[in-house]
Amino acid sequence: MRGNGIRQNKTKTIWWYLLFIFSYLALGCSDTVEQPELNWAKQTRGEFRAHGSHLEALPDGGYLVAAGIDGNTIFGPDEANQTAFADIAADDHTFQEQILARYNTDGSLLWAHRACKGCLLTNGLTVFNDGSSLLTGIYTETVWFDAGGANETELSYSADFFRHLFAAKFTAQGSLIWVQRVELPHRSDHASTFITGTAALPDGSFYLAGIDGIAKYDPDGTEAWQQFTGGQIQRMTATAEGSVFVSGRIDRPTTFGPDEANETTITPEWPQDALFVARYTHDGSLAWVKQAASSDSYLMTHDIFVTKDSALLLSGSFIEQTTVAPGEANETALETPPSAGSVPVESGFLAAYTQEGQLEWAQITGKIDCTCSPLRVAGLSAEQGYLVWSCRAYSYLGNCLPSGAPAGLYAQIFERENGRLAYIRRLDGSRATPPTDPGLPALSVPQRSNTMVGDTELGLDGSLIIVGSFGKSLLLGAHSAVQTELSSTHRDLFLASYSN
Repeated sequence: MRGNGIRQNKTKTIWWYLLFIFSYLALGCSDTVEQPELNWAKQTRGEFRAHGSHLEALPDGGYLVAAGIDGNTIFGPDEANQTAFADIAADDHTFQEQILARYNTDGSLLWAHRACKGCLLTNGLTVFNDGSSLLTGIYTETVWFDAGGANETELSYSADFFRHLFAAKFTAQGSLIWVQRVELPHRSDHASTFITGTAALPDGSFYLAGIDGIAKYDPDGTEAWQQFTGGQIQRMTATAEGSVFVSGRIDRPTTFGPDEANETTITPEWPQDALFVARYTHDGSLAWVKQAASSDSYLMTHDIFVTKDSALLLSGSFIEQTTVAPGEANETALETPPSAGSVPVESGFLAAYTQEGQLEWAQITGKIDCTCSPLRVAGLSAEQGYLVWSCRAYSYLGNCLPSGAPAGLYAQIFERENGRLAYIRRLDGSRATPPTDPGLPALSVPQRSNTMVGDTELGLDGSLIIVGSFGKSLLLGAHSAVQTELSSTHRDLFLASYSN
């Protein structure tokens, strides 16, 4: 996704299930289903598994996908640029190959190349202004990048570390430019094995975030600086001028920017946890840090995004209750909707901040159970915020669905000015209707689906793009002129585009 011209990685693959999607009006919560138009849907065809984990919009309007595959797999089946990857062993536990695939605006395949042979997984993809890309991830054995290509490169594995991190840069045509092992700021060996954020800058340099800190790199991959940030970073984003925003969790007094002009200590009230949001300048110095939320229980940041009008949107979750921006002028208390069960209820929230860290508003976005979570937050325009959810069981979305909404993938539109829910859009097909009686059991709605969502993105034309994987079959654009039903013998990647 992009904020202020920055293409950013969505550093974490989220595996959740989708089945139905329903739309309600914010005022009155009508039962009418609003379904945006499916533009197109594409898939791979393989013998075992393929999953699209990361997705980026390209400067020319196309899309770049990072995918993991097991077993022989065809990208762009029956198309002019069909590409087959053969002689790949199937493995129930890990993907054997990491693939970069470039798609045109109409969903047709332009090219697909082996990015890494043997890498455990990728956890970051970002695109530069010239169309080149940066792929980040984890490896636990000796691996090969651009295997079989002109720039094939081996990265060796050291048993001294459980996992290694890599960063690899590719041309706009998918050829390897360079690859290297990276080591981010960390206070323990365990914390060094995660990349929580990636952001590309207009001059070709880029940021990487780990659990304990951030680092900036020059276009050739040379490290420019590292900075410990304090707290556990869960998400990172950046702006074109080089400001870095991070958000995460603290559970004890934590000092940010020690010995700097803006040194700040945040002390959660025991026994509370807290979320923080912080801004760092282009040289790694602290601009400001705020306590984003506090709670007696669980807190988590799901995503952080800079909108076109330079606001900062933070998507998170809490259990039972939280206070957003405690002690600030617009301090906001949020509570989860009532629950009939005894299990603690987790809810999602969305908060908007100025780039100086002042809270504008905060709203509950939905109830989360063990099967439901927000995916991405984006900006359709300066007036609207956009949040995508994925669920495989019943959940509450906003405060106007007291009886719960069916499992599925939801796109929620929020008014930028005040965070009010404008409407929820239905994105996939459904052959069933939700129960209207709160006491009616959902016997007609399967509690599981074989579809997994890897990533979402907004195209340059404002279209919503989704990548993931499905098993057996997947119905998209139901009851429309372009209704598409995909089929698979085991599990294949899907890529779909919707108009707004």
